[in-house]
Amino acid sequence: MFAPLLILSLGLCASAAALNRRDTINCTTIHTGPLGLFSTNQTAAPLNPAGVNASLYFWDTNQAVLVEGGVAPEFEFQRCDSEYMGYHTVFNGSTVTSYGHLVPVAEEAYSCIFGGIFLIAMNSACYYTDDSSQQELYWALTNDTLSNTLSVSFVGVTANGTALNYEDDLSYYYAIGSYQNQSAILAVGSPEPNATSPYELRFFN
Repeated sequence: MFAPLLILSLGLCASAAALNRRDTINCTTIHTGPLGLFSTNQTAAPLNPAGVNASLYFWDTNQAVLVEGGVAPEFEFQRCDSEYMGYHTVFNGSTVTSYGHLVPVAEEAYSCIFGGIFLIAMNSACYYTDDSSQQELYWALTNDTLSNTLSVSFVGVTANGTALNYEDDLSYYYAIGSYQNQSAILAVGSPEPNATSPYELRFFN
């Protein structure tokens, strides 16, 4: 008498789980502005009077994000709710850290900045499926009310420690390298968590 009831109960649970599984993520814009690359180490690069090493601009669609010349375009930081990535907004004293996508305002719809595969920040199509594709697209925005700064960093690692492409990189830092004879931002992987970077990407103005 009880066995059929048990089987039916398990079947209902499985069906409910399938109905409740979410396939896509939701993203909401929380900040818009130009981005600049700032030196965190005085020996990394000379600073101009405004304190910005260079403003970001696009050499071409689907190409590297560069760091020299041009007028700085605006970017949106979109807070996203990926269950696969597992991050939630963190409040820690004077800082608030949110997680999600970095989107160039002037580019075509559904365009995002991603990093990791080629260790260089690139501009390409966004993905909204809630799976490992988010590791290429997830950034952190830290709002520090004491220093009045909004810094952006590439995440690349899930909250439970799954590294991008299942490699050993647990954090990323910025460097300036060459891409098709142009200066470009490199997102360099490190096997150490919270790697120290000679540069910091910040919203300004």
